[in-house]
Amino acid sequence: MNQTMSPLNSSSPINTPLRIPLADAAMHHQSLLAGPPQNRALQSGQVSLAPGDSVHAHSTEEGEELLIPLAGHGKVIFLGMDPLLLEPGSVLYIPPHSTHQVSNTGAEPLVYVYVYVYAAIPGEPDQAD
Repeated sequence: MNQTMSPLNSSSPINTPLRIPLADAAMHHQSLLAGPPQNRALQSGQVSLAPGDSVHAHSTEEGEELLIPLAGHGKVIFLGMDPLLLEPGSVLYIPPHSTHQVSNTGAEPLVYVYVYVYAAIPGEPDQAD
């Protein structure tokens, strides 16, 4: 059985493997997985940035994030280090406590999927304190 659904259709827990369609590239943001109670900890979405647009600076806090570029060219700017390119053919891992901003540096839409998971490890001190 090939299950396909949009998490926007349900807030019930997902208990079986699932195929989730991506959004049209013209849509600015679409949630793919919303985290609890829908699943254990994973949050994911698709973002499309027009040329010159950016996502505001934000932190991963105690989580980890993976950026998976699908189309276009951009960069991710971090505090205290050189920007990293964001383009198809590679993924970008962002560790906990990393403030970053994604910008479209190309002439076409930058489309990417982000995957975020809360990464605090029980028994370890919270580094944010």
